[in-house]
Amino acid sequence: MKKYSQKEQEQILRKLNEGIIGKRKQGTWDRIVKKTIFSKKSVLEIAKKYNTLQEFRVNSNGAFQYAERYNFLDELNLERKFNTDRNFESVKESAKQYNSRYEFQLGDMPSYSKAQANGWLDEVCLHMVDKKIEYTFEMCKEIASQYSGRTEWATKHQNSYAKALRQEWVDIIFPKKKKCGRVKPSFTKSQIINLAKKYNKRSDFRRNEQTAMLFAKNQGWLNDILNEVFPK
Repeated sequence: MKKYSQKEQEQILRKLNEGIIGKRKQGTWDRIVKKTIFSKKSVLEIAKKYNTLQEFRVNSNGAFQYAERYNFLDELNLERKFNTDRNFESVKESAKQYNSRYEFQLGDMPSYSKAQANGWLDEVCLHMVDKKIEYTFEMCKEIASQYSGRTEWATKHQNSYAKALRQEWVDIIFPKKKKCGRVKPSFTKSQIINLAKKYNKRSDFRRNEQTAMLFAKNQGWLNDILNEVFPK
């Protein structure tokens, strides 16, 4: 497989994020990105060029996402100087680093969410290329992974959710949990007879073993069992 330079790798990732690469090539490029762009060793090496996580994220967002996805950001030993008190200016500054809303969302989800919640999105994204994004399965899956469930995904990113819904991908990305229904009790005739033998009276048997009694009645065994265990 061809070896890609760091610059080429960043370009591939950006094109994937923006949806520039078409459906026909999407699967091939996804495999290239997963196999050749980053490894833990290469990301650790890239991170040495920066002093803070913010600087690392801005300048090598693909490597940052890889480290974040595989949970080794702390191992980079970079200062955490993220802006936790986001205002309009800081969100706008962050948005300038991206060429599309999709890229902005993946690269800085907290700022994107802040802009969306406060109605700033159109203004901070004015510089971005206005083009229709053809969401692929992988793109929808990547976006959905940022949310806790279907409802949050549908509320916060309607376009990707709508595409996934049309393509019947929602159940694949967020499988429905199987409900554990009650298992109907089952007995053999000899089991019910043995249960009945624990009691001296029919009334005690009826009071304490109602489930077994009902099962025997439904099977047509009840009278035979009562007459056998509690002869009149």
